[in-house]
This record gives sequence, C-alpha cells and structure tokens, in this order.
Amino acid sequence: MKNKGMKEFQFTNLDEIENVLYRYIKRNIGPGTYLSERKRISDNIYIYKIGNTYPAFVHTPSNKVPIIKFLKFPVVGTIRIERKNNLFKVSIPSREDIIQKGKEKYNSLIVSAENILLDKTYSKIVKIPLVQTAMSKIREILIQLEIKQEINLFDYYPSEREKLLRYLKFLEDMDYVRKEKGKYIEGNRLSVIRHKLKGEEPTELYTKIMADILRKGYTYMSKHLRLLQIVPYLRIANSYYFPSYEFNELLSIDKHRFTTFIADYINLFYNYRTPEYKLNNQINDVVRCGILKEEENYYTGYEKIFNEFSRDFNAL
Repeated sequence: MKNKGMKEFQFTNLDEIENVLYRYIKRNIGPGTYLSERKRISDNIYIYKIGNTYPAFVHTPSNKVPIIKFLKFPVVGTIRIERKNNLFKVSIPSREDIIQKGKEKYNSLIVSAENILLDKTYSKIVKIPLVQTAMSKIREILIQLEIKQEINLFDYYPSEREKLLRYLKFLEDMDYVRKEKGKYIEGNRLSVIRHKLKGEEPTELYTKIMADILRKGYTYMSKHLRLLQIVPYLRIANSYYFPSYEFNELLSIDKHRFTTFIADYINLFYNYRTPEYKLNNQINDVVRCGILKEEENYYTGYEKIFNEFSRDFNAL
C-alpha cells in the first residue's frame, strides 16, 4: 500500500531519473534539498537519500562583511526506485513528511550536541553564580550530610518537606544519598567522590561535587526540579560550538554582532527568543566561566572544547 503523501512516478530509463528527481525536489520540497549518491539495494531496487541545507550569515576576522555559509541538514527522507519489467517506479515522500522528519532529526542532533557540550563544560557552568543559586538546595543537603551524617525529614517544617523529598529522591537515584531506617545518609557515589577529593579545600570540593551532579542529572534537574536558570548557558554554548562544528572551524564573531548571532541560533535551535539585555548578561557569564573567550574585538571559543566536541559528535 502506498504511504499517505507519497508521490509515485514511472520512467523507462534509469539515467534520466536523477535529473528529474533533482529538479522535482528543488521545486516541490525546497531549494536547499539535494540528493546523495544512488545506492543499489538489489538488482531491482535503488534508493537516494534526501538531504537539506540552510544558509547562515557569519562574521569572521578575515571577513568584515558577513559571508554566507550553508549548514548541512541530516538526511530527511528516502527516495525509492524499483524496477519492474522495463519500467522504473519512483516513490518520493511528500513535502510535509520531509519537513516533519527534518525537524525530528534536527532536534535530535541539537539534543545530542547539547549533551556532548555539557560533558565538556559542566565543571565551568557550575561556577556561574546563577547556576550556583539554582543548585543551592542540593548544596545544602550535601553540607547537612557532612555535618550530621544524616537527614531526617521530620527535622524540617512540614511546608519544606515536599520540596526536600523531591531533591532527596533525585540524589538517591544518582546514588548520592540512600535511605536507611527512615533517614537519608550518604550514598556510595558521594562517599567515593569525597574519598577521591580528600584534602581539597571545601569550596573547591563542593564545586566539583556539584559539577558531577550537574553532568549526571542536568536533564532531570531542568525538566523535573525546574532549575531553569541552568538552561540558557548551555544553549548559548551550543549555539556557538555547534555552528562552529558545522562550519568546520572555530568561529570568531565580531563583538557587535555576537549577541545577534547567538540569538538567531537559539531561535533556530530552540524556537525561543531571549531579550537582548538578558542574553548580554548570560554571554558575559559564559565568557567569565571559560566556555567562550574575548579576543580583541571578537568572541571566539576554545580549541580544546571545540576539538573534543567535534570528535565526540563525529562518533555519533
């Protein structure tokens, strides 16, 4: 049975198909679409992958005027060619299917890129003042465990217990705490980290512990504990390093255009617009914590973060 929205055409010559397909997808799906090389599946079946590209304006030190580079979209559809007798039947997905699949695949790539960046930058993000404020309840629990070796919910006001319990269950799932005889005590992972970091100055010790919690629990913290103060910083980092990866170079963006550059990519990646004054402050925090850096009249990134990000993204 033909899939809903699937277009079918018939040809008598395989060689004429590619030119027709190229013109068809450009006209009916979008000007940024392209065909990959034909792949032969069997004697009678061939497929093409449909990809997509979109333009982006970039400022670099060597180009004072913005230049256009094209970001490659992942594969967003498949064209199937089947030979029956002397005819070739071509099945092409609809424009709506292509758009939907493109969105799904691209969103998946953005999430993957964000997770990789978190792994490379968590020890820096956790030093941002607003992130420390967001995670203050977790820090309070860890300090309480160190001082009293246990946490009893009944030591807290009834109005505080529900929120505290949510945090304790989160930390319990990560093996930072465990429940014993109705009370919460230090979990195995926390014990191991404390032992490993024995001798560290207390402030640095807790920064490293909080960084580990952020790395392991970011998704839960942002979605379920609603610690949304953390989200913008990772989005800014992703909106710089992922385009750099796509352009295959560590981008340097003019200071006067950097906020617009980041805002445009946040809107593209996350469909969200941040007020400029907020974004400027957040960018400043990302620079101060060492995820991005300022050079003369440009903002740029760090080679180490970029190279490790590119390596891990290529391995997906």
